[in-house]
Amino acid sequence: MQMIEILKLKEHSRNKEFFDDIHGEKWDDFKKSIARRGVVEGVVVTQDLIIVSGHQRVNACRELGILTVPCRVNHYPDFDDQTGNPKEDLILEDLICTNIMQRGVGNVNPMKMAKCIQELERIYGIRNGGDRKSDANNFNLKTQSELASEIGVSQQQLQNYKQLLNLIPDIQNLVERNKIKGTVAYKIIAKLSDEEQQELFDRLGENGLSKKPSREIEQQIELYRKEKEELENKNKTLLDTIESLKDKEPQIIHREVVKEVVPERIKTEIETLKSKNNNYEKNLNAIQMSLSETIEEKERLEEYIKSEEYELLESKRKEEILKSKTHVSMFELQLKIQNFIKEAAPSLYLQGAMSFADRGVKKELLESVKALEEYTNNLINFIDKDNTVVRTKNVIEIN
Repeated sequence: MQMIEILKLKEHSRNKEFFDDIHGEKWDDFKKSIARRGVVEGVVVTQDLIIVSGHQRVNACRELGILTVPCRVNHYPDFDDQTGNPKEDLILEDLICTNIMQRGVGNVNPMKMAKCIQELERIYGIRNGGDRKSDANNFNLKTQSELASEIGVSQQQLQNYKQLLNLIPDIQNLVERNKIKGTVAYKIIAKLSDEEQQELFDRLGENGLSKKPSREIEQQIELYRKEKEELENKNKTLLDTIESLKDKEPQIIHREVVKEVVPERIKTEIETLKSKNNNYEKNLNAIQMSLSETIEEKERLEEYIKSEEYELLESKRKEEILKSKTHVSMFELQLKIQNFIKEAAPSLYLQGAMSFADRGVKKELLESVKALEEYTNNLINFIDKDNTVVRTKNVIEIN
């Protein structure tokens, strides 16, 4: 183990092809751990200082301003004596296997995990998983079972990952970017032919396929297959018809087709339908234009309602309504007072009769008159006060 300057270390050119960088909270926690404890596990590099294992540790140290990291330098020969594999494959094998095992949960990106498996199978010479000998020597090649054990997955999981390699590039890209779940991809989509996959992608697009439940994708596939089957049946019927007509006189067939398939009545109906369709389109365009104008007018009214001008007009309107109601109330009060005076006027001529009235009745009448007097005085004061305010306001306005 030796301390090497970070600036001298070089990232492996294919690392991002097989592994994602850490992001978000996990990346923040990872950096905090290094800041607190330092680089506990040394970075593995080649004799040329190419990073084999430890890309994330080196990136974290760069962000934290750490200048050197502990490194274990592995020396790789130009060719392996046993397998005959070149130096590049030996380095790539260590990069994939070491990173899968060190991350603890394998490769969290299912598409990139599939690419790791594909690359390891190429390096190990795995084709069908049987016990075979290397072409170069007597060395036993690894089986798929041994490969699965080496990278910490079951044989079934290994096969599931490999199913993703059957996807067309556009859908592989969606799986790699976590737009489609790996389980949906290998259980459903990967079982389709390339043509069916392309049709599915063209129909739904990236947004249509992204995060869509497996049931909905299955329904789309079933719909496509049904339409394809119907089209194939129509094509077959058409081909059968053509074959049956080959032995007939071409000219006669031509005249019969013209008379039977496109009679004048049908032509007229077609023209009528075209004319109606054009009218429908014009009406639809007019409706759409009217709707657009209505929406714009609605938006303008909403903006106007929010404006100060509208608030001022609304305030004046409410004030006028209040004045109108007040005027009516004052007029009604005036009528009631006048009616009261008319009804109470004859009572002044009953003074002689009042002298004979019971003392209690006189007392109650006196209290009622005093209450009326108090109400009248208050009303006079209120009216006089209001007139004073009006006169004062008029004087101020004149000045």
